[in-house]
Amino acid sequence: MRKRVQTIMTVDDLTGEVTSQYSVYSSVKDGEQQYAKVYIGAEEDVFSRSRLESALLKYFLIHTSPSGDVYEVAINAHVKRTLAERMECSTSNVDYAIRRLLSANLIGRISSGTYMLNPHVMGRGSWETIQRLRLVYDTMVKKKPAHD
Repeated sequence: MRKRVQTIMTVDDLTGEVTSQYSVYSSVKDGEQQYAKVYIGAEEDVFSRSRLESALLKYFLIHTSPSGDVYEVAINAHVKRTLAERMECSTSNVDYAIRRLLSANLIGRISSGTYMLNPHVMGRGSWETIQRLRLVYDTMVKKKPAHD
């Protein structure tokens, strides 16, 4: 899409006559809107989550970059307190919501207090980015063996 940015005129100082005139155009692409992709073929239920779980999923989406460079999301005590205050609940409710998202396989634990959104279910970015993140997820998020 071409957009006219500026029109430049040259004017004769004696007569005031316009001697030349040209416009400067810029080719501007609109930036991509913020969005998340949900893969409906996934067996995990993304849509029937509690208000707090939905807020946590949104937090994960916001803190995961569309380029895939940032995929780890740290949920430390400060973040839990901030989310709890915003959602008007306790930090134990935030912990419970994180456990529910983990058990629903919507997020995966990378290490203590560090999680990753499951790119097999939802994500941001290009298809190539999602495919790369799926490999990262499968490598970094280890399935723990069930307790006997």
